[in-house]
Amino acid sequence: AMPQVRNLFCHFSDMFSSFIAFTTALSNERLTSSMLKTKTMNIAVKILGSTPTSIMGALEPLTAVVIGVFVFNEVFTLNLACGIVLILISVLLIVLQDKIKKIGSK
Repeated sequence: AMPQVRNLFCHFSDMFSSFIAFTTALSNERLTSSMLKTKTMNIAVKILGSTPTSIMGALEPLTAVVIGVFVFNEVFTLNLACGIVLILISVLLIVLQDKIKKIGSK
């Protein structure tokens, strides 16, 4: 009975080690991509300014959907379409914010 318990323990130990290695790799990948995103955003703010950069940032989910549908053959659903419409409306409201204020103050 003891060799079986020992083998079972070694099996779980190997699985746990693999899990730790996998999650560490994912964590490092996320850290690297976050650092890259922050660096490129800083460059964009210096070149374009903060408002255009934030507008472009608001369009990231739209870009993710387009890449997912056309590159990874994901299904384009009604929920995605509604989300895209809401994002576009919010970006449009941000861009037109000054004009809306002027119309409202007349």
